[in-house]
Amino acid sequence: AEAEAAVSDHGGDLGGPAVGGFLAAAFDVRIPFVIYGIIVFLAIVPSFFLVKESKPADTDRTKEGSGSKSDWGVVLAALLSAQIMAFLVAQFCANVARMGFQSGTIILYAAYAYDAGPQQLGLMASAAGLLSLPIVFSTGPIMDRFGRKKVMVPGFFLVGLMAFGLAATTIGPAPFPIFVGVYTLQLTAQSITGGTMQVLGSDLAPETARGRFFAVWRMIANLASTLGPGMVAFLSDVASFTVAFGVIGVMGVTVSLLLAMVVRETVIARPREPTAS
Repeated sequence: AEAEAAVSDHGGDLGGPAVGGFLAAAFDVRIPFVIYGIIVFLAIVPSFFLVKESKPADTDRTKEGSGSKSDWGVVLAALLSAQIMAFLVAQFCANVARMGFQSGTIILYAAYAYDAGPQQLGLMASAAGLLSLPIVFSTGPIMDRFGRKKVMVPGFFLVGLMAFGLAATTIGPAPFPIFVGVYTLQLTAQSITGGTMQVLGSDLAPETARGRFFAVWRMIANLASTLGPGMVAFLSDVASFTVAFGVIGVMGVTVSLLLAMVVRETVIARPREPTAS
C-alpha cells in the first residue's frame, strides 16, 4: 500500500510541474494556481462518498478502575522511551530537511541564482519525478521483505550527502547543468525516503492508543515542516545558501544515524522460500 501511494503521489509530481511551467509561460502565471485549486476540489469530493471509515473495531480493554493505564498514559510511557524519543527527533530532522527543499526553496534558488524561467523550472521538477518513479515503486516491497531500516538508513544518508552537494554548487556558483544534475540526484534521494517515516511511525505506535500517538507525532512532524522553509530562508539571509543547504545535509545524516543506532527494526527479514527442484 505504501508503494502504491508513493507511485500515485510521484505520478502527479512527474507531469504537474512541466504542465504548470508551460501554462505559466504561454498564458499567465496565475493559470496553474487556478487549475490546481479546481483539481484539489475535484479530488476531495469523491472521498465523501467512496472512502470508508478505517477505524478498527474496539479492542478489549480493562474496565476503568482496574489499575490499567489510560490511553494518554500509554502514549506518555511510549514518548518517554529512548527509542520513541529518537524516532521523534529523527522525524523532526527529516521534515525540516524535506520541506527545506520540497517547499519550493530550491526552485526559488534556481530562479534567483541562475535566472531560470518557468519552463526550465517545470522541466527540472518533472525530470526528477521521472527518475524517482521506479524508486518509490520498489521501496515498499523492500521495506516489507528486508526491513524498514534497509531503505531508510541509506536513503536519509544520501539525502544528507546530496544536500552537501547542493551546498557545494552554491560556491561560485557552479554552472547551471551541474546544479541541475545535483538537484536531480537530491530529489531522487528524497524519493527513497518518501513515506518511510510514516510507515515506521505506524509500526512503533502503541497498539491501544494509535490515534493519540498520531496526534503528538504528527504535531511534531508538522511543526518541523513549518519551520523548514523559514530556516532555509533565514540562514540564507544571515549567512549564505551554502550554510543553509549544509544544515539540511546535517539533518539528513542525523536521521540516518539515529535510525541506524537507536531505533529498532520493526520488521524481521523473511528468508526466501526454497524453490521446488
